[in-house]
Amino acid sequence: MKTTITLKSGHHLVINAASLGVSGDLMRTISSELKDNVKLASLSTGVVFGLLTGNLGAVVQSIGGNDLDVLAQLLLTLLGSKKIYDSFFECARTCTLDAMGPMEKITEASFEPVEVRRDLIPVAKEVMRENLAPFFVDLLSTLQTQESTTASSPP
Repeated sequence: MKTTITLKSGHHLVINAASLGVSGDLMRTISSELKDNVKLASLSTGVVFGLLTGNLGAVVQSIGGNDLDVLAQLLLTLLGSKKIYDSFFECARTCTLDAMGPMEKITEASFEPVEVRRDLIPVAKEVMRENLAPFFVDLLSTLQTQESTTASSPP
C-alpha cells in the first residue's frame, strides 16, 4: 500500500510497505530489543492497547505511576538501538522523501543535511507503523474481544 504524508517540515514522504522478510525482520528486531531491555509486563493494559493501536490519547488517559518509567525505557530503547535503526533503514528503502529536492529513495544520506534531521523520527515512526501494523490487526481484535468478554462476565 502506498501512503503519502506531509511532514511538519513541509517535506513529503511516500511510504511503501517493505517485503515480508524485511518488515518481519523489523518486527523481530524491535521485539528482541524490547524483550532484552524493557520490563513491559509492568505496563497497564490500557497503555499496552494504546501503544499497539497507535492511540496516544488512550495511552495518556491510561497512564499510571510505573507506566512512566517503563515508557521512558521503551522510548530510550527504540531511539538508542543500532539494530532497530539499521532495520528501519532497510524498510525505508522502499519509501521516498523530497527533503533535498525531488523525491528520492530514503537512505541515511537523506538525513545528512542538518535541517532535514528533524524529519528522521517522524519518518521512522510512519515507516515502522506502515510495516508493523499489518502483523497486529487480528491480534488486537482478538485481545480486545477477550478483554470485553472478561469485563462483561459476572464474577
